[in-house]
Amino acid sequence: MQNRRDEILAKKARLAELKRQRELRQSQPRPTINSDILSPTPSANTPARYGSRPNSVLSAGELSNENASEFAGPASQQPQVLSTIPSKTVYECPPSPVKEVWSKKRMVSAIDFSPKFPELVLASYTKNPTAPHEPDGIVQVWNMHLRDRPEFVFHAQSDILTAKFSPFHPNLVIGGAYSGQVLLWDTRARSAPVQKTPLTGSGHTHPVYCIDIVGTQNANNIISCSTDGVVCSWAP
Repeated sequence: MQNRRDEILAKKARLAELKRQRELRQSQPRPTINSDILSPTPSANTPARYGSRPNSVLSAGELSNENASEFAGPASQQPQVLSTIPSKTVYECPPSPVKEVWSKKRMVSAIDFSPKFPELVLASYTKNPTAPHEPDGIVQVWNMHLRDRPEFVFHAQSDILTAKFSPFHPNLVIGGAYSGQVLLWDTRARSAPVQKTPLTGSGHTHPVYCIDIVGTQNANNIISCSTDGVVCSWAP
């Protein structure tokens, strides 16, 4: 008990000493700051008074004569001038009667490159308002080596707003329609979809703007989302 009491008294003595030192530091006057540090003595080559205002104001691309010699490099070095490079079209399908039959006056709603065949690219189109007897939506698969016509043309009864290749089956193409349907085409079949979702309350009731395929080679599902606020999962 005596040792414990001694330890407590020693701690109280140390705390009292620390408190006394802190009070002494607080009671000492603070040092004054020399005004010369903030406001240097003006010279013959400097303004009469320094303050918060800048010494000089430079606009874009300008340099004051007084500071030119200080920042200028060797005489042989010139400031680098950036020039713009005109953009160019890497790939463009030339005009042809075959291409104009389906893509004339249609808006391109989506494009996608084949993950299996890099030379294939698909484009989905909306309806042609001047051709009521043509299919409302189409998907054309173009080949980089066959530029005068599409290699495959798929039809739909509604505008196609999104389309993409299947990452697991290179012959399959999926698309989302304005009617809310999800369609599946096969390059080995005809131009009509081989499968499509029904126009019922169990699916989408608004246009489908985004689709994707998730899963593996043996088990995958189609994920679709629409402006009706519903995300659906379909088994092909």
